[in-house]
Amino acid sequence: MSLVRVRLRGVVIGTIERFDDELDTHTFAWDEDYLALPERPLLGQYMEDRLRGSVTTHGLTPWFEHLLPQGPLRGAVARDAGLELSDGLGLLAWLGADLPGAVTVEVVRALRQRPRTPLALATTTTYKASIAGAQWKLSLSALEKGLTLPLRGGDGDVIAKFHAEAHPGITRVEHATMTWAARCGIDLPPHRIARCEDIDGLPEEIPRGDGDVFVIERFDRGPSGRVHVEDFGQVFDRPPGHPGQYTGSHEEIAAVIAALCPVDRREYLRRVVFCVVVGNGDAHLKNWGLRYEDGRHARLSPAYDLVPTVIYRPADDLALLLGGTKDFSELTPTRFDRLADALALSRVDVRQWVLDDARRIRAHWEQGVRERFTEPQRARIERHFERVKGIWEEPPG
Repeated sequence: MSLVRVRLRGVVIGTIERFDDELDTHTFAWDEDYLALPERPLLGQYMEDRLRGSVTTHGLTPWFEHLLPQGPLRGAVARDAGLELSDGLGLLAWLGADLPGAVTVEVVRALRQRPRTPLALATTTTYKASIAGAQWKLSLSALEKGLTLPLRGGDGDVIAKFHAEAHPGITRVEHATMTWAARCGIDLPPHRIARCEDIDGLPEEIPRGDGDVFVIERFDRGPSGRVHVEDFGQVFDRPPGHPGQYTGSHEEIAAVIAALCPVDRREYLRRVVFCVVVGNGDAHLKNWGLRYEDGRHARLSPAYDLVPTVIYRPADDLALLLGGTKDFSELTPTRFDRLADALALSRVDVRQWVLDDARRIRAHWEQGVRERFTEPQRARIERHFERVKGIWEEPPG
């Protein structure tokens, strides 16, 4: 058996135990002292509903699996740790103090050996942080004249996203899209374009492309330390990857926001409309999240990973259901009625806001955003506008 201790904001909250059986049984058990705390920090919404019992799963519990890196970064971390890609608990323990949000993990009882090399021997690595997503990403620390990889256990200030062969120009595209979103009043962290040569110690295997790097501040880090976060894959206990993080609806997310942070309902609606208008077909569950700045009370996290995927997949559709459909061409203000109900808002008001937001997003495109994209990129976005024109042309009713 293997056992790791889990802390949240420095407080021991429980343990994860892995058993030596054919079912790969993992059990998360709460710490009784944590449960007795009158103002204890919250781990997550799904876990809050299971406070009086352990959580047993085959494989690592999905809530914790979501803390692990995805894509090429997971492969790099597993290689450096000498672990198999599928060894979730081993990766979790090895990353330990370098996880997103305010969770840290430490080994209590030696991990059962799945690795190619013993976990105890893996004491240093090139890759020192866990970040989700298919693209190459690193957590970096800002220096006076550039960026660098932080020391193991240290906190990076920013996330850097690099060239992706399958998505040429993605760094500039994301920067332009996030700038567009900011002009529309969407809450998001400061961001900029840097260059690969600005990064001290950048590993050779990181793809350089034309040398551009998209850099955005981490909203799970702050002046007072780590800020706890969870994505909606964790909220709904759906596994990362396909189909888990693409299974669900915007109405499900809306119902959680209405219950936990109703002050953010208008912001959520604005972001959904933005994703529809710009053609972002990758706004899956992991690209929506909650932030617990005081450790207990949830707020909608700042926006992240906003990209017009129609640039790369012209026939793309929504990642999650909206009004019973994922087809961009079927979306009109009246399609948002179910979302209005889930948000506990007036259907009439929501229809008008959808119309107003869509027109504002289009106006910003014409007023300076358009020029931030290349001509082929502009052509695909404007072709997408034809698919969704009902969202700003149909009277709200």
